[in-house]
Parts: sequence; C-alpha cells; structure tokens
Amino acid sequence: PYTTLFRSTARTLEIYPNPATHHVNVNMNMNQSSDIILQVISSEGRVVETRLYPNSSKVSDAFDVSQYARGLYVIKVLHGKTTYLERITLE
Repeated sequence: PYTTLFRSTARTLEIYPNPATHHVNVNMNMNQSSDIILQVISSEGRVVETRLYPNSSKVSDAFDVSQYARGLYVIKVLHGKTTYLERITLE
C-alpha cells in the first residue's frame, strides 16, 4: 500500500510501502525551502535513524529498514515549524 499524507498543488508527502520489509521510500515536495529532518522512531520511542536535508523543498530518499526488528515504527518529518507523523509496519 501507498500512503499519501497530503497532496495539493504546492505540497506533497508520500511514504511507501506500508507494510514494508526492506526499505521505505519518502517523497516530499514542499512550496518553500527549509531544513527537513526525517526520523525513523521505534515503538519504544528510540530514534533509530535521522537524516537532515538542509534548506530543501524536495526530498526523494529510501530508508533501508531490513536491519530493524519487526513491528510498528513512526516516520517523523520536520519541515520548518511543521511536523508530520506516519506509522509504518515492518514485517
């Protein structure tokens, strides 16, 4: 399945596949440039991976999640003063 958190003419954030086994793709296209921080957070609240994209409006990246334990995780996206959270399942 494919998760689109929001879509408009100016902004898009997509996280897929969900559930995932090997990788999770994140595609983001915003209308303004700002530092973007993407984090993968375990169900225990531990940040297992962080990536920074300085002064960006677009991100297209893949997280290798094959080394993480199965279960629920959260993808946290910080863009400027806005935070987006999406649950993903690793199988």
